[in-house]
Amino acid sequence: MTSTDVPVNRALVGVLALVCVGLGALLWLFTGDDTANMWPGAFIRVGAVMGALWLALPTRDREAAWARVSIWNVLGTLLALVVIVRTRLPFKLLIPAAAFFAIAILVLRPRQKERPGRR
Repeated sequence: MTSTDVPVNRALVGVLALVCVGLGALLWLFTGDDTANMWPGAFIRVGAVMGALWLALPTRDREAAWARVSIWNVLGTLLALVVIVRTRLPFKLLIPAAAFFAIAILVLRPRQKERPGRR
């Protein structure tokens, strides 16, 4: 069986992101019909997502942004998003609650204890 590692060309992802955003901007500028606004919006959104992927991809000096993310962080984030979408909380309540939980997590997390050096 072959390796499952797929090489991703970071430069190509960046170029495709710029092309998508540029094409979306050109279509938005030169199409006067309101019914044709689907394509510029789609190109700009795809370009924005590809730009975010380009930022997250590994370089020669650093590893990928998702290399050290645990499965529990991913599951917790997905659960929080589902709760937020399902309850439809207003942002004036959601933002202070998120700030409170972020501060609580930073304060209450266990600290690494410094161990004395071996002799």
